[in-house]
Amino acid sequence: MSERFLRLTEVQRRVPFSRSTIYLKVSRGEFPSPVNLGARAVAWLESDIDAWIESRIAKGRVLASMAPARQPDFHRDFHLSGFEGAGEGAEG
Repeated sequence: MSERFLRLTEVQRRVPFSRSTIYLKVSRGEFPSPVNLGARAVAWLESDIDAWIESRIAKGRVLASMAPARQPDFHRDFHLSGFEGAGEGAEG
């Protein structure tokens, strides 16, 4: 299997992050690190980016499956909207 290098612009096409966010996430250990190709050139391994994307998809599916289904509650939602009791305690 042949490994491909992805330059920053190609990485940005695959993930929804700006250049600065990518490097911030790299520094925090939240995104794959690039490989140095030369004095002023870096690239990411395609397999690292693909694995990161797959891990985000898997994490999202796990979180979605764990979330309890929320049934609409008109009375609670109405109360939380601030309409109930508007004007109570107002002076005037």
